[in-house]
Amino acid sequence: MKPDISEFSYGFAVVDELINWRGLNLTAVPIYPSLYEEGQAGKGYDVRLDTPHLPLFLQFKLSHCMIRKNAFECRFLGFNVPFYRMKIRSSYFSNQHESLLNLEMIGNQVYYVAPFFYLPGELNNYYLNRRICNNSIFVRPTAIGPLPDQGSHCVSFENTQYGYFCSEPHKIDAKFDWESFTDLIKEAFNNDNKLYTRDRYSYLANNMIEIVSGLKTRKSVDFKELPIKMSPLRQVAYLARTFFNCEFLIISSK
Repeated sequence: MKPDISEFSYGFAVVDELINWRGLNLTAVPIYPSLYEEGQAGKGYDVRLDTPHLPLFLQFKLSHCMIRKNAFECRFLGFNVPFYRMKIRSSYFSNQHESLLNLEMIGNQVYYVAPFFYLPGELNNYYLNRRICNNSIFVRPTAIGPLPDQGSHCVSFENTQYGYFCSEPHKIDAKFDWESFTDLIKEAFNNDNKLYTRDRYSYLANNMIEIVSGLKTRKSVDFKELPIKMSPLRQVAYLARTFFNCEFLIISSK
């Protein structure tokens, strides 16, 4: 069954729960390329940048609900129906997975996020009860690994803890439920080497430009004027949205 919710609505619900992170002294702030207050002393996001915080990159996906017992996962992996598939964009059409994988491998917190549901009623119910993240999976690109070819691939899962990478199936050797994600974020937030202040964003933006410039694309990209037109924080937000197709947030103490 195709998802009957929009990626925008689902992403909004996830970010809203992260902003109001329950049970932890953490909050997530979404960063957009159009920040007009950034850089003005004492306003907007400016104050947050002076205290240690953690950059977070989220790529939202929707899930397809599989209801037929003749599905590959039922026949060969022992899945029961219903289960879900999170499709990964083919490398034939996009460098999305490779770029996210490289972004994580240089030390960043990067995750695919997908729902363990597909209907509007489920979205509304979980949102009103603050259970969107509890009913989602958070998968690191490194847990999937490089795509073996330019074919169609997905992550298949029948619960929010474990799943398989398909079409050449192998079990993903990592838990990807909300609690495990929260533990990883807490661990990273308590690691001084992972934390940022404003002076590190030039370094991060340059790394992201190097990643995009190193990918094989159908169209060349000229970044020469980017540092002149944008502050480092806005560069990162712009690059995340435009070339990595993901949301950029900063995690800080409440």
